[in-house]
Amino acid sequence: MSFLSDIEIKEAIRTKDIFIEPFDEKELEPSSYDFRVGRALIAGKGVSGKDEFPLYLKAGDWMEMESLESVKVSQKIGIIIGMPSGMSRKGILAFSGLHVDPGYRGKIFITLFNPSSDTFKIDYGQKLCTLIFFNFEKDPLKTYEGKYQDQFGFPEKDIEWMIRLKSPTIADAIKSVEKLEIMIDEVKGDVSEIRSDFKLYKNDVTWIKNILLGILAALVVGIGIAVITKFI
Repeated sequence: MSFLSDIEIKEAIRTKDIFIEPFDEKELEPSSYDFRVGRALIAGKGVSGKDEFPLYLKAGDWMEMESLESVKVSQKIGIIIGMPSGMSRKGILAFSGLHVDPGYRGKIFITLFNPSSDTFKIDYGQKLCTLIFFNFEKDPLKTYEGKYQDQFGFPEKDIEWMIRLKSPTIADAIKSVEKLEIMIDEVKGDVSEIRSDFKLYKNDVTWIKNILLGILAALVVGIGIAVITKFI
């Protein structure tokens, strides 16, 4: 197995072993090609197109991203998907399959989750992921023919499922507890005679918040495992 350089990627495009649409040479890196943000499937809302950007991934929210580009690879070519460091450095978790089998035709789908306390802005056309192409010493006996072949848009089942997610999240509960902590501090400053009672109450609230944070962490891991097994 050997990874393709930018010259080899361009040659594979010329021989039609790799097809990228739309292709922009500015996205071609020394040994990879950057795919960009296309549409988004937002939990509790549905599909958002170009005119609805920029989008904002709030704390505790998640959405599925569809690449702007489509890709097709021949039996000779496989793909490794790399997550953008610009997202991970801001605490955003990105989930996808780790690789794409030879013969795949379709778009690339990445699920984003925001476990941080800050809102993350997403612009249409910004970098979504990096595709690293490689070839084989010997061609595989078969190409990809799984259920996600020719997936050029969000599956209807994914859309229906995401739209149903309208109930408050664990993150919403954590935000409410944080607001309650602030209110306790404000009232405590004015009511000195029951200061000790407020201190005990605040300790209870902090304990509840820590439990919710633990549940949120478990949910993030569960979502990640579910998403990875869903993709190619």
